[in-house]
Amino acid sequence: MFTLAQVAPPCCTLQFRYGHTIVTRMKQITLRIHRIVLLLGLLASMPAARADDAHWIKLGQARYSILLWSVYDVVLEAPQREFRFPDSAPFAMTFEYRRDVDAEDILDIVQQQWRAQRVQWPSGWLEQLRLAIPDVLKGDQLRVEVNADHTATIQRNGKLLTTIADPELVRAFAGIWLSDKSTYTGMRRQLLQGSL
Repeated sequence: MFTLAQVAPPCCTLQFRYGHTIVTRMKQITLRIHRIVLLLGLLASMPAARADDAHWIKLGQARYSILLWSVYDVVLEAPQREFRFPDSAPFAMTFEYRRDVDAEDILDIVQQQWRAQRVQWPSGWLEQLRLAIPDVLKGDQLRVEVNADHTATIQRNGKLLTTIADPELVRAFAGIWLSDKSTYTGMRRQLLQGSL
């Protein structure tokens, strides 16, 4: 009868301080390497947008209220503090609703603001917004991300709702809060307070 020490090569039976053989230790190292490779693969497959989010700088925030009722909070973000509307892009506006609001009420306010700013809009704009803007519930977030080419995406609670491909519509919509013709002068000042 042979013992393990007589049959196995000496390198396989060397004992580590805590009783692990070289073979056992090599299996543990291989398992750790596999875990690291798997983790790196998962990190590499994460959406690029998550990495981009870290580059947004909050320029300002404001609250819209009607009499005593708070309707929504809005935050303006951009990749840099140098911001001049309507030329600067990309940028994002995130609206967090503090009460339920019907989509038609939002569209009514859009039209009121455009009239006040003397914006001439084609009928197709309202139809595009009607398809893009949903009824919102208390706690919902609508995020309008304006791209470098002045097109935009609208997301609700992180899920893409639509893309608006008309830069003029995007400028007119964002201009409700950011244009120098905005009737929301206090909100505009608060939103732009962090810009250079």
